[in-house]
Amino acid sequence: MKKLLYLLFAICLIGCSNDDSSDSPLVGTWQLVSIKENGIPIHIECDLENNITLLEGNTGTYFEYYNWQNTTPCELIETYDLIWSNGTSDSKYDITIEGDISIFTLNGDTLEYSFENGSGGITTEEFRRN
Repeated sequence: MKKLLYLLFAICLIGCSNDDSSDSPLVGTWQLVSIKENGIPIHIECDLENNITLLEGNTGTYFEYYNWQNTTPCELIETYDLIWSNGTSDSKYDITIEGDISIFTLNGDTLEYSFENGSGGITTEEFRRN
């Protein structure tokens, strides 16, 4: 009888754990597919190698690539640790990289980030689930 109680207790502990981030549609790898300024594409080929991996537990990594002096292939030049959290609505998420908080919008398999650039225009980065 004791063995049965221990078994039921163990099953309950395993089955009843609660991790809100594991249910998040944000968890996964997101590939950059475009950078646009006022609706006009401005990305270069290596920009499209950039990607974000968002993990359960509200952490992740941003991978940035660049092509030095037109060499091939593109080189990984920087990785940034990040923290993500639910934003102001079901489709908004806050992603913090190096202390800067950015608001991303999730629409199906598209994750989008828009910001006002230094020239007064709007730059939009669009990521798709990999």
